[in-house]
Amino acid sequence: MPYGIMWRRHRRAFHEHFHANTVHRYLPIQVKETQAFLRRLLKTPQNFMHHIRHIFGSTIMSITYGLPVLESDDPYITLAEEVLQGASEAGIPGTFLVDLLPFLKYVPSWFPGAGFKRKAAHYAAINAEVANQPFITVQTKLAEGTAIPCILTSLLEEFPGNEELGRAEEELISRNTAGIAYLAGADTTVSTTQTFFLAMAMHPEVLRKAQAEIDAVMGINRLPDFNDRPYLPYINAIMKETMRWQLVLLELKNELHYIYKLLQPLYT
Repeated sequence: MPYGIMWRRHRRAFHEHFHANTVHRYLPIQVKETQAFLRRLLKTPQNFMHHIRHIFGSTIMSITYGLPVLESDDPYITLAEEVLQGASEAGIPGTFLVDLLPFLKYVPSWFPGAGFKRKAAHYAAINAEVANQPFITVQTKLAEGTAIPCILTSLLEEFPGNEELGRAEEELISRNTAGIAYLAGADTTVSTTQTFFLAMAMHPEVLRKAQAEIDAVMGINRLPDFNDRPYLPYINAIMKETMRWQLVLLELKNELHYIYKLLQPLYT
């Protein structure tokens, strides 16, 4: 987003809930969703790719909107995946003819070869739905008194710096902040975890050593939690190497730029 007043207001709202001294509040949700993920993995290990996407979709949905997700075909996750698919398509240079012939952006959508415009309009509509649908649901629950405390309810109830803003602008930034938290968070963590599964399949000797460390610290009667991290140096090293080995952030930069382009009409 270009630097300016709107950028600063969005950043302030986002930072309020995602700075280093705040994210510890989300650890219980992460533990709960991880345990559910492990049960699914034990039951149907062949569906591990779906289970990975489900855990992070469910985790970020709970943290951001306080909304549960369905075991399969959840409407929120389905919509978000379609938007991310559009981001992946558009992020590859040369996918569309307009990448090579920029003047085509001025032709009408019905013009031969302008199919990219119809596709872009479709993804823009889907993206607006991703931002609006859960936002409206939480707004309704908030009015009914049934909303689960989450980032969005916090923003709607007490927006940071609200003395400078009108209610409509507060709601707009709250909606965008929640939407970008979901879209940016769900896909990157999924990619990183898929990379972890690939790494363990390629290096079974590392897997055996990691399992031995967990067994030595936890035994066989309980699962590890965040309090065990200081006692699991090898596991921590694997996690850091997973994030370093196949870096997701370069892809994320392109995706965020694309998502901003889609969100732009919502706040201009």
